[in-house]
Amino acid sequence: MPTPDVYIYRLAIPPAQLKTLFLAYVEQASKLENKPEFYNTLTSNCTTVVYHIAKRIVPDLPLDYRLLASGYFAEYAHEQGGLIEGFSYAELHEKGYIVPRAKAIQPGENFSEVIRRGVPGME
Repeated sequence: MPTPDVYIYRLAIPPAQLKTLFLAYVEQASKLENKPEFYNTLTSNCTTVVYHIAKRIVPDLPLDYRLLASGYFAEYAHEQGGLIEGFSYAELHEKGYIVPRAKAIQPGENFSEVIRRGVPGME
């Protein structure tokens, strides 16, 4: 099985909004634990769910075709000002690719720290 591409990005969100976002994720997880929902490619996928949670802190967040296509949400978030400023999306995408760092982990290293090395805003 091929290794999936995995990226990590630093959000550009004030701490109070991060708390709201985190609590919304917890609330959504609790809802799903109590009443599971089917995955739906168009209406309930990994990006549409995040979009609906993000609307709690940015109510006028616009709809976009990239919400329907997995793998494009980070680019959309960057255009909306949701990722760390001062970097192009191409830079964030390149530096946020964690697979090589994850595969190179050595015994005793802190996985969380290693995968964040070189990611803008996580130094």
